[in-house]
Amino acid sequence: MIGGKPIKKQRRTHSFPHLGRRIKALRQSCGLTQEELAHRACLAVAYFARLESGHLNPTLSTLDRLSSALNIPLADLLHMEEKEKSIAQADSIAGEIQRLVNELPLPEQVTLLRMIKAYSFKTKEPHSHLLDQSFEKAAEKSAVYKAKSRKNKS
Repeated sequence: MIGGKPIKKQRRTHSFPHLGRRIKALRQSCGLTQEELAHRACLAVAYFARLESGHLNPTLSTLDRLSSALNIPLADLLHMEEKEKSIAQADSIAGEIQRLVNELPLPEQVTLLRMIKAYSFKTKEPHSHLLDQSFEKAAEKSAVYKAKSRKNKS
């Protein structure tokens, strides 16, 4: 009370929709659903959805849990320049490419990933590490596939 009058609780009037968009872009670049990221960050799904849509402002504790769940430093979660926007978009595209490649038969995966890898080295794209991981997985699967094929022919 101040001067005999009760203090009114002030509502937060500032929202940061860009932060919600940032969280959404990072979540999508990791190939996670809202439910998956909310679970990893120990947040209620409804709360997370409102946060991501820019209707709520997260606490510092929530931001820390989200950065941990996304495996990125907290500073990276809070800061987004034009270059970072393009990286988040490129990560999203890389995730989509990876999903489509995984639907192909293994020998075609290896061929396509070699082509993409050669192109990424040629253009020096910053996300070639994602392709390297996919290439390694596909190469391992292909080796198993070839070994099984040889066994079946015998």
